[in-house]
Amino acid sequence: MKNILPRFLRSVWSSTRYDSPELTRFARKKSVEEARRGLVAMSVVIMGILAVEALFYIKFALDPMYLYTSAILVLLSLNMVFSARAVDDPRALHLLGVTLLVVSGSAFVLLAHYQGNFHPMLFASVAMLFIVVPMMSWGLGEGLAVTLLIAFPHVGSSMKDMTPFLEQVRPRLAADEPVYVTGRIDETFRGIVPFVMDRKMVELEHDEVYQRQPECVLVQDKKAGESAPQLEAPYELLLDRQFGPGRYFAFWCRADAS
Repeated sequence: MKNILPRFLRSVWSSTRYDSPELTRFARKKSVEEARRGLVAMSVVIMGILAVEALFYIKFALDPMYLYTSAILVLLSLNMVFSARAVDDPRALHLLGVTLLVVSGSAFVLLAHYQGNFHPMLFASVAMLFIVVPMMSWGLGEGLAVTLLIAFPHVGSSMKDMTPFLEQVRPRLAADEPVYVTGRIDETFRGIVPFVMDRKMVELEHDEVYQRQPECVLVQDKKAGESAPQLEAPYELLLDRQFGPGRYFAFWCRADAS
């Protein structure tokens, strides 16, 4: 019983190593065909997924960098399709597959860093990477390595989070008061603010702020000091923070507010 598990693990741990050199040579041709077919299929599926995601990026009017990233990854996937035809070593084919998946995962992490937050569409993109992993003829060792390499950048990333800033703002608002916001409001802002602050969000134009005069106003823009609206008296700035190069929050309250 003690020897069954080790023998089983050795048999599934790698798809390129066998018990004898003769068996390795015999299985090499079939391994190459399966790995090549898997790499081509995985690349084509990833291109299809990225194309669908690009349509969603356009629909939700996300930053052009999302489309640029998708286009680069589509070109990389297309290159893998042609590269697979020129490679006749299973380990090299596995390495190409690892490269495609890890570069795709890292691209989404870098995109999240650039944006200053992890958009739900990026979560969907990362989930799809895990879905296509089984399309390659990995052994247990190769499959585990790929999974860890995809997951590590996301687990280890020090991505800035908007939640702590909003948690600082929340206690300063009355329990029944909505969140009044102005500036360049995007879909991520519309999604996260009501969720974190557990209250309705009311969008105001800059002139409406002085007409309605709410006690506090949350401002979103791309960058502090360049285009972010500066509220005039009786409002004073209490908190502000830049999230990456493309998102800025500022919290203003009336000086005469109780």
